[in-house]
Amino acid sequence: MKKINLQLFLIILMSLFGAISLTSCSKDAVSEGVKPSTGEGTSEWIEGTETGHKYIDLGLSVKWATCNVGADNAWDYGSYFGICEDEKYDTKEVYNNQEKVPVYPPYKRLELSDDIAHINWNGAWRTPTHEEWSELMHNCFWRWTTNYNNMGVSGYIVFKVKSNADKGIIQCEGDYSEAPIATYNTTDAHIFLPAAGSKNGYDGIPVGNSGLYQASNLYSSVFGCLIFFKDIVDYRWASNSIGEMSVRPVCPKGGDTSIARNTGGTRQRSTNGYEYVDLGTSARWAKCNIGANHPYEYGNIFAWGETTPKNSYSWATYKFTTDDGNTFTKYTGNDKNVLDHADDAATANWGGAWRMPLMNDVTELYEMCYWQWTDNYDGKGVKGFIIYKAKNDADKGIYHGAAQNWWYGSPTSSYDIHSDVHIFLPGSGKCWAATLYGESIKKEYANCLDPEKDFADIEGKGKYLGMPVRAVCPF
Repeated sequence: MKKINLQLFLIILMSLFGAISLTSCSKDAVSEGVKPSTGEGTSEWIEGTETGHKYIDLGLSVKWATCNVGADNAWDYGSYFGICEDEKYDTKEVYNNQEKVPVYPPYKRLELSDDIAHINWNGAWRTPTHEEWSELMHNCFWRWTTNYNNMGVSGYIVFKVKSNADKGIIQCEGDYSEAPIATYNTTDAHIFLPAAGSKNGYDGIPVGNSGLYQASNLYSSVFGCLIFFKDIVDYRWASNSIGEMSVRPVCPKGGDTSIARNTGGTRQRSTNGYEYVDLGTSARWAKCNIGANHPYEYGNIFAWGETTPKNSYSWATYKFTTDDGNTFTKYTGNDKNVLDHADDAATANWGGAWRMPLMNDVTELYEMCYWQWTDNYDGKGVKGFIIYKAKNDADKGIYHGAAQNWWYGSPTSSYDIHSDVHIFLPGSGKCWAATLYGESIKKEYANCLDPEKDFADIEGKGKYLGMPVRAVCPF
């Protein structure tokens, strides 16, 4: 995810507070089969139909529709919808009713009777979840175009990757600092998300320059959405004031409408020689901090954007400034918002697909897991947070702090470190994320996971500070 600009910040603030070379997406009787490749370096890919609407298999947990609801082609904008409403009836009030929606968190998924994709296309089609949008962002290669299929339409081409190293690369307009290893063109497996903008809401999401796509997850007063401009792609929570938006359906593999989950089993596995744990989130979390051999060890500490430990951490020793943090030679807030692989301590030290977590990864860790403070992890005398894979939706987003206080309810299941899937964040639990602090677009701050013993949060800290790094790798 690239630059966060002032335009997006204002949109978020206002909203929270107030192809395949495609020919057609219309209904026809196309049977599922293999699309032959035509370009050098391309691979075969699967396309098919569900209730007459085409999909593409991008190698993810769900199959993605080739066009928006209401569109006839991939480059058509399609129809626009408010959350929980359809032309047939208005069900918006159902989800404004606090008896229906639980207190934040955890989030609730739209019922199929209120799901725009399912209402319009039937069958197994539904609106993507938070996790599925995240999976699309982190496991595909994205490229901005202003002339998709020579139709003069702007938007993002989202490719099925040919190499794991290409996962999560987003090439915004004019920014090719992160180049994929493989070559991609529209003869390769992909979908196209046109910059359809939004309607009847905030005028800062114009048609042709931006896109706003629904997710099926809600909190009591806000809902999830994918938002993009030519220089950023991100997942956000917004209110109805942001306007009506596009819907891009998904079809779960196996032909049912259940939410696709990462179900890689409960045992720890490894990639590139380092163990990870599947917590049911869209990325796999490392078992230990960078530089640690055991979960209860703190490991090495790094300044943000630096890849080796050092003896002193201050603005005077920070890599990307020469004047004590007044100006920066890189990651200024105007050039890019996410660390390049060369400046990512996880990638530089562990290689492979390992990277520092993005904001979406950290948010998922808070919202989808059960957190429990301990003063003595596994008898080692080390304090910190145990983060468990939730056994059910009711336990997601619950925190049990050091003062034995419960935030957002109490778990419905019992948890134990010897039998249940978890990671452990030793000490304060602070560790860097890979993004600048976007709340205020401050160039001198970067995001970090910042759990306190009685609560957990995301904060911005001075980039010169030394903090641990807990790596993630995509599925």
